Amino acid sequence: MGRVHAFLRHETGAAKTEAGFAVAALCVVVAVAVYLVMSGGPQERDPTPTAPEEVALAELTGGEIRQFSELEVRQRLDTYLSPTERTDAQLRNAHRTWSERVSDPAYRDPDLAHDMFAIIERALRIRGVQPHPAP
Repeated sequence: MGRVHAFLRHETGAAKTEAGFAVAALCVVVAVAVYLVMSGGPQERDPTPTAPEEVALAELTGGEIRQFSELEVRQRLDTYLSPTERTDAQLRNAHRTWSERVSDPAYRDPDLAHDMFAIIERALRIRGVQPHPAP
C-alpha cells in the first residue's frame, strides 16, 4: 500500500493523470461486471413465429422454382393465398389445370407449369383447401 500512496502523492501531473485513468478503467470494468451479474448474462431471444407464407416462399425460392424470381413467386403466392383474389373453387380449378399441364409432355413451357403447380400446391395447403379428386 505504501507504493500506491507514494505514487499518488507524486508531485508531477502525469502520475496523477495516470492514476485517474487507472481508477476510471477499474470503475468501468466493475460496472460491466455488475451489469452482467445482475442481468443474468446474455439473454436468448424468443424465436419469432414465422408465417406459413414466409416458410412457403423460402422453400419455393430455395430451389424448387425453376424460372420465377423471388418477387414473382411472392406476388403469385399472395394472389393465390388471398380469398378475395381467388376463391376456393378458382384455386382448385387452377390446381387441376396446372397439374394437367405438368403431366402433359407436349406442353410448350414445362418450367412454367412446374412453377405454377408448386405455388398453387403450397397455397392449397396453407389455405386448407382440398384439390379436386384425380379423375
